Amino acid sequence: MLGKILKYDLKSMARSLLPLYAALIIMAAMLRLLNLLADKITLVGIIYSFMMVLFVVLMIGALFYTFFIAIKRYYKNLFSDEGYLTHTLPVSNNSLLISKIISSFVYLIITSAAMLLALVIAIDTSKVFEVLNQGIDMMATAMAVSNSTIIIFALLFIAIGYMSYIMMVFAGISLGQSHNSNKLVFSVVWSIGLYYASQIISVIFLGIMALSNPEFIDALNQDMPTPDIMKQIIMFSFVSSLSLMVIYYIISHNRLKHLSLQ
Repeated sequence: MLGKILKYDLKSMARSLLPLYAALIIMAAMLRLLNLLADKITLVGIIYSFMMVLFVVLMIGALFYTFFIAIKRYYKNLFSDEGYLTHTLPVSNNSLLISKIISSFVYLIITSAAMLLALVIAIDTSKVFEVLNQGIDMMATAMAVSNSTIIIFALLFIAIGYMSYIMMVFAGISLGQSHNSNKLVFSVVWSIGLYYASQIISVIFLGIMALSNPEFIDALNQDMPTPDIMKQIIMFSFVSSLSLMVIYYIISHNRLKHLSLQ
């Protein structure tokens, strides 16, 4: 049953996100064409500059919009009028939650791929990738690891961080449903509360790590921490984010078990 629910979630989100991907590719193609004429026609150069600003805004907004659609799908499918039908289906709460998490992650990947493709179409990316490679080389040297390890760390950091925020809002929405009125308002309040709580917990555990390892504090006072300390910080970030994701999942699952749609 998980497969059917996941397929339905993916199709539902696609209706909102496919136009975004089309807009990214179309605008990127227009920019490439305008760039060829910008040096020859002054008016085209002005239009190109304006279109480039819009393209940057669209690129930045793409991930935020994908995040919004994932949150909207979670709320609409589980807690709105559609939720009455969803909760009559012979499917477990685990399957419902896992489907929302997987579909959110899938569209993170698709949106990122669409953004990269649009960037490659729109501009000459050789200089961009050259600067990116230099940054990767610097990080790899600082951490005493290979370039491929840095790329893997970066991709994991982005994916885990993004999904941690998605699941945090899932948990906030789920907690908001425990109130008899103003459920959307309380969903926002709970999400903000969970964010600040997670930051406080992270600072506390980071402080514990620093107090238990004197070298940690000394390294942070340096211009460039040692490779071991940098690895510890990254691993701490991964472990804390994954731990929070588990907590958010438990909160969401528990609230779904005690859900009473009104």
